[in-house]
Amino acid sequence: QRVALARTLAAAPRALVLDEPLAALDPRTRADVQRALAEHLASFAGPCVLVTHDVVDALVLADRLVVLEAGRVVQDATPGDVVRRPATPYAAHLLGLNLFEAPVPFPTAGGPPAAGARVAVRPSAIALGPAGAADQPWSGTVAAVSARGEHVRVEVDAVPPAVVETTAADLPPYVRPGERVTLTVSPAPTPY
Repeated sequence: QRVALARTLAAAPRALVLDEPLAALDPRTRADVQRALAEHLASFAGPCVLVTHDVVDALVLADRLVVLEAGRVVQDATPGDVVRRPATPYAAHLLGLNLFEAPVPFPTAGGPPAAGARVAVRPSAIALGPAGAADQPWSGTVAAVSARGEHVRVEVDAVPPAVVETTAADLPPYVRPGERVTLTVSPAPTPY
């Protein structure tokens, strides 16, 4: 992968099409190559199309993101705009965010969002509680629990569904696939 990328860049092309250029690299090499590629692309005068499924690569290497969903463009914006205002739940999911449409089952800053408004919530801003917790109208069933290092992602089938992120040390013992839980957002997000 590194040799193919170096050979491509050494040819002084007028345009670049890079399809998953950092795939199959170990984490340390990937970081080194990503940094070198970012430096090269910053001074590259021609157009470059980078195809990737890795959101970090897209955010670090691109100055414009085109998000494709089911074969069609759903968002075309700067990385910052996509992060601040994902256009669809799919775009939000790629960024690791939950995107909810009003009405939402949790309080938001400044009162309830207007109909049609969207609320983006980081998975780490959602807390899980035991089923039947008092005054918690948002509840669902744990669909999946997956760990990556010390971080744990919990997918909850609820209305609306949510992805929650916590640490392994903070994961409550009742959070297992098939178990009912309540969800709480804190601090209250701001709708857009």
